[in-house]
Amino acid sequence: FRSTAKKAKSATVPATVEISGTKYKVTQVMAKAFNKTAAKTVTVGKNVTKVAKNAFKGSKATKVTLKSTKKPTKSMYAKACFAGSKIATVKVAKKQKKAYKKLLTKKKCGKLVRVL
Repeated sequence: FRSTAKKAKSATVPATVEISGTKYKVTQVMAKAFNKTAAKTVTVGKNVTKVAKNAFKGSKATKVTLKSTKKPTKSMYAKACFAGSKIATVKVAKKQKKAYKKLLTKKKCGKLVRVL
């Protein structure tokens, strides 16, 4: 997924997209996907299994909501995926909150991120 809306107040990475009548799952957020976007909040769909390094670099987003209820792994979130961004809080599913807190540390994420 790569964001195309540069002036929107919020952005959503959908769980699925439809192209020529065929539905596809959105499973990855690319590097610099939100570069130079004005969105303050970003919602990431439940099928996304990977967020690339620098996906939020250069964006004005301060809050990200991750809809996935799957247990996060190291390969899901590239090292420093939030580095170079203004992201301060990440909202996740209640049952996975502890796992995300362990994964999204300053050392592993490139900056201090509060997990809600």
